[in-house]
Amino acid sequence: MGKDLANKNLLNCTDVFADIGNVNLFHGEELLSADGLEPQPTELTYKDNFGTMRHHFLDTRMKAKEQDTDIAIFCIENQSEASNIMPVRDMGYLYSNYNEQIRKIRQINERSDIYYPIAGIGNGQKLTPVITLILYYGSKKWDGPEKLSDMLAIPEKWRDKLSPWIADHPIRIINLTDQDESVRAKYKSDFRHVVDFFACLGNSEKLWKYVHEENRIVRHPEEYLDLMAAISGERRFAEMKDNILKNTNAGKEGMKMDGFFDLLEKMAKEDGIKEGMAKGISQGISQGMSQGKQEIINRMLGKGKSPEQIKELTEEPLEYIYQVQEQMPQSVRQKIAYNLSVDQEI
Repeated sequence: MGKDLANKNLLNCTDVFADIGNVNLFHGEELLSADGLEPQPTELTYKDNFGTMRHHFLDTRMKAKEQDTDIAIFCIENQSEASNIMPVRDMGYLYSNYNEQIRKIRQINERSDIYYPIAGIGNGQKLTPVITLILYYGSKKWDGPEKLSDMLAIPEKWRDKLSPWIADHPIRIINLTDQDESVRAKYKSDFRHVVDFFACLGNSEKLWKYVHEENRIVRHPEEYLDLMAAISGERRFAEMKDNILKNTNAGKEGMKMDGFFDLLEKMAKEDGIKEGMAKGISQGISQGMSQGKQEIINRMLGKGKSPEQIKELTEEPLEYIYQVQEQMPQSVRQKIAYNLSVDQEI
């Protein structure tokens, strides 16, 4: 799935991965660091009951280390829709992760001619903890099961008898579209731009501030644009990425968010972004842009763009643009006319 690939691309940046873990597991305390994370293979193998090799494919997996000590293995899964089998899927991921560790311990033991046919591994041989986060990008609240018991059909008269004996398996769902400002402010990596983007959907004023916020720097412009392309289905984000990569400074030092604004402005009125947005996302951004079209035209006029240029960018009728211009205060219209005349002289 394109969105998954783009998310993995961004999340493979260790600073972004550490940031997500610190905010959503440790309340913003910087326990994970980019330097302390090691990317791990995302394909895990295991044998089924018939001895056939099977595969589990995870989205992103990192091992956290402190000096020479393994702390934990963190896995991040991306979901655009709620899954009704997610707790069992996560159990499978955990099984594959722990089984991989057991297999490696056994291989080390066998090299020294040490075998534990019944115990499996030695008494003092321990496993590294495995923790999974599920990043949910859906526009509506996750309505799937959040623990194993949510999936189980237990007769009411048996519920009190059976529940104490069921090993429940809660999962950690991160609803990205409803993280409030106090949570979003804790992000220090490019993932802040992602969660802020979701918070702006359906509100053109917020979207404007999102793009123009001073000192909002995208440190991984290529990966960020890949993600935006996957969310919107808009190929021009990819085209913009190619242009950015030609500028070596953009790749090393990042890029100011307002560098993306002209593209967003142009795409806002075109059907590509409306058709490409996945489900609730498409409804949110197209609704927000529709409600804010007059504000967008006002601001484009204020930036010195002529009605003809705005018509080309937005595909709004020229008569409507002139109507918006006429509704602006006279002092503002005079300033715009002066700026346009200066530009023409130049």
